Amino acid sequence: MLGQLEVRDSSGRPLPISSPKQRLVLGVLLCYRDVRVSTEHLLDIVWSGEPPSSARTNLHGYLHQLRRSLGSSRIVRYGSSYQLVVGPDEADDQLFEDIADAGRQRLDAGDAQRAADLCREALRLWRAERAYLDLDESIAIRTEAARLEELRANALENRIEAELRLGAHPKLVPELKKLVATHPLRERLRGQLMTALYRCGRAAEALEEFRHARAKAIDELGLEPGADLRELERAILTEDPALDPPYARAARTRAVPAELPAPHPSFTGRDQQLAALTRRLVPDDGGVAGPPVVTINGPGGIGKSALARKLADHVADQFSGGHLYAHLRGATPGAEPLPPHAVLHRFLRALGVEESAIPTGTDAAAALFRSTLLDRSCLIMLDDAYDATQVRPLLPGPTSPSAVIVTSRRALSNITTGHHVTLGTLSPDESYLLLSRLVGAERIDREPEIAYEVARLCGHLPLAVQIAGSRLVSQPHWTLASLRRRLDDAQGRLDELAYDDLAVRASCDVTYTALPPSTAELLDHLGLMDLPDFTVHTAAALVDRPTAQVRQDVDRLIEAQLLTDTGAGRLTLHDLIRLYAREQASRSISEPDRLAAIRRVLHLYLVTARRAAPASAPSHERRAATGPSTADLRSSGVELENGSAAARWVQSEQDNIAAAAEHAALLSGDGPAILAGLAAALYHPFRGQGNQFGLISINQLALTAAQAVGNSLWSAQIHHDLSDCLFMLDRFDEARHHGFEALDAYRRCGERRGEAEALMAIGYYFGHDKRLDEAVSYYEQALAIHRDLGDVTGEVLTLTNLGTTYHRAGKLDEAIDIHEQALRVGHASSVEGIVRFRLAEALRDSNAQERALEHVDAAIGIFHAGGISFDESMALWLRGELLHDLHRPWAARDVWRHSLDLLCDTRRLSFEEADELMRSLVPSAPEAFRRGRP
Repeated sequence: MLGQLEVRDSSGRPLPISSPKQRLVLGVLLCYRDVRVSTEHLLDIVWSGEPPSSARTNLHGYLHQLRRSLGSSRIVRYGSSYQLVVGPDEADDQLFEDIADAGRQRLDAGDAQRAADLCREALRLWRAERAYLDLDESIAIRTEAARLEELRANALENRIEAELRLGAHPKLVPELKKLVATHPLRERLRGQLMTALYRCGRAAEALEEFRHARAKAIDELGLEPGADLRELERAILTEDPALDPPYARAARTRAVPAELPAPHPSFTGRDQQLAALTRRLVPDDGGVAGPPVVTINGPGGIGKSALARKLADHVADQFSGGHLYAHLRGATPGAEPLPPHAVLHRFLRALGVEESAIPTGTDAAAALFRSTLLDRSCLIMLDDAYDATQVRPLLPGPTSPSAVIVTSRRALSNITTGHHVTLGTLSPDESYLLLSRLVGAERIDREPEIAYEVARLCGHLPLAVQIAGSRLVSQPHWTLASLRRRLDDAQGRLDELAYDDLAVRASCDVTYTALPPSTAELLDHLGLMDLPDFTVHTAAALVDRPTAQVRQDVDRLIEAQLLTDTGAGRLTLHDLIRLYAREQASRSISEPDRLAAIRRVLHLYLVTARRAAPASAPSHERRAATGPSTADLRSSGVELENGSAAARWVQSEQDNIAAAAEHAALLSGDGPAILAGLAAALYHPFRGQGNQFGLISINQLALTAAQAVGNSLWSAQIHHDLSDCLFMLDRFDEARHHGFEALDAYRRCGERRGEAEALMAIGYYFGHDKRLDEAVSYYEQALAIHRDLGDVTGEVLTLTNLGTTYHRAGKLDEAIDIHEQALRVGHASSVEGIVRFRLAEALRDSNAQERALEHVDAAIGIFHAGGISFDESMALWLRGELLHDLHRPWAARDVWRHSLDLLCDTRRLSFEEADELMRSLVPSAPEAFRRGRP
């Protein structure tokens, strides 16, 4: 942006964006980068408040071309808004601002040479005098360009100020004369010229410059020059010594400590964190007083100290006043945290303070430490801090040019002047590289896939990877496969992850032993069920305590870095901490208590699943009554205020429910009943999210349990649900088998409503094979039973399935008539959504697109209100097809994108797959929509 607008790829090659309007749209998005901009606002800005009738279509075209040029992840759509995503190191204006601001801060800190270098580096980024040189149609761009140009002028003045402090006044005079002639009203430039002239012995010329400035200000502004310029004139007239050129001070006879430990030679990865923290250690006020303080927190073994050492080594040459280091023993086994006074005493001695001059009190010693660092640029590394109380006395004063790096297991967020980074695990590639550096690339590269597996079993925890590498080095005859076999056993994995003085278990022990009893009890219980993640409600069920009380223990576990808050109220354990919790549970929780805790969680899921079911579809009381009575369950479940809340709960808990079902299958007593209840209650909620695979898994477990206890009614229900799910996955032979098993079982039980549902499903299968007469026969049997029982919902579903069968047979008039008949019967709203969707399909094939659009829009609204995400996404896709038929291609693409976003949200499709589909002008329907359909 600093000149004519250019876009380059990662290798520096320009990307051609030649259309003027396309460049203007990009320029506007750059001005609002990383912020969502509505389509209406874009239209208003790009066409200066007077968009033509074709503007909206043209804008979508420009955005489409930009997404193709820049990549779809660059311009993200949120409904009717767009957001351009630009990284902090990817735009020259942001780089300029960061470097220029760093130069200003070094100037304020008294480091003139570094300030001059940084300002020159920032100014070299400018390729012209003006920003956005070729784009001046938009007031938004003109405003942003003016802001950048003002920052450029400030950076130029800061560079000149730094060079003046370095004694470069003779060479600055010609440049300053030219700048003042170009910018006669910039008083700082005028003052710098006056100072340079005075220091060159040209006081008369300096005073003449003041007279020119005064005349210009009065003539054009009607004002006298500012106070700074008038004070400079007075100083020149009185030959104030403060104006004299700087000279090197006599060398100080004070100690310059160099205590930083060397970085670990195998340090790997963390490139983004290292770059960001390096920038933070260049002082900037940013609205926060005091020297830069960065705190790196994370669980034991995550690599905090390794990153801090690398960071310190990376920036050490910027701190000429010395480097101080202290290990504060915040998490050292068998050792108490180091008292602040002991650290202050050693630091002051290292800085040259006599022993006798160091106060005995912590507050007084801290005050002396701040005074000693008042004008010294020191780098201080405080490793393994216990808490903020230990760290605060060790921080420099607010005007010191020093900087501080702190590592701690706790997040020291109450150090308000700090920039806090929570460190996560390594990426798979970083773990592989670390293992390679520890063991040797030749040995690791012989078994690369196994090396990645070893890193995964180490949980990508740097300490665990280091231990694995050390064991391989100490056992040269071992292969990677032999180590992997040892780590494969989850029960003994923590035993294997120990070498010499390094051990994952010992690292966890330090934090665990410091936990309050209730918090430790919660961690133990979290090791019982191996849930991928969980909520506070689940944790409360495990320990059988009130949610509010458990939330306090959850907060303590998060503070201790034993638990991770993944957002949206979800919590998770690192794999190795999970194993540690499992070990603690085996020692501290008796078998009866363990089974009781698991049963409480299963009850929580069953009650909530029964609550979620009616939001997805009208469910007969038979499903709600399958399994234990709700009155017998030891849980009140999770409150779900509407269909959307039910859908969110199902989406977030589906993996946990699968794990819970496996526990129920192994649970004696009411385990089979719980499992049957879960399978029945989750049928509609899981189906509404398109999660057929999850339903099949749970129902297969439930079928085994139901057959083991001889419950035919449960078996019938499960056969029916398996039949439906398998049909939706195009596994037709298996689906028919379970369909007829369900029909036989319902008839043996005398369950007529279930018999009708099975007959309807079998009719659907025959209809899929275009065996119309047989399909109609089964539908008529189902209709007779539903009408005899007064089951309106069953009647409507049977009718609309019959209509779909006629549709598949090519009898569109009959199909439309039956669907409309189903609408007239009267029914619950979610069933109405199904009928209207299928009616819209038939109308589309009858070339009645406008009528079809009305029905599909109604269906979308119904599915959305019920949180039935999969059906909503399928209906949205049909809407896009209808819009395309009606020659509205851009509107169709918007709807298709929305449909794919919903599929991605429910994990039925990846964002990469969605982007691939949208690369076609008319994308094909996702495979998930085509299953079980014509």
